[in-house]
Amino acid sequence: MKKHTKKVLFYTIGVFLIIIIGGIVLLRIYVLPGFQELCMSEGIKGEWISVQDFVKAKGTYPKDLNELNTYYHYTPKGEDDIIYIKPNDDDKDEIILWLKRSTCAGTRIGIRESGLVVKEKTK
Repeated sequence: MKKHTKKVLFYTIGVFLIIIIGGIVLLRIYVLPGFQELCMSEGIKGEWISVQDFVKAKGTYPKDLNELNTYYHYTPKGEDDIIYIKPNDDDKDEIILWLKRSTCAGTRIGIRESGLVVKEKTK
């Protein structure tokens, strides 16, 4: 292999490595946080649906997360990843569920009684 050919080959490989590393960094910064928020939002919507099914069956909100878990015959393997806040009996649309963990961008995800997903910046 000629000296010039080796130089071009190494240059081409170096450029491709820089492009790949740059793409990974851009994905991490711009795409991943939005995708992570979407996944977490869908997860908390599933928890909200469970609470709404409980309300439909019992006529009232559960006192705490343990009552909801008992109703669904669910035993958490570790610590629950959501925080349940029993709403007051007034007509305000209060936040009833929060996820304990936040996204890599520092956003906490919650959901209101009406099913509206809310986001709170923590960093």
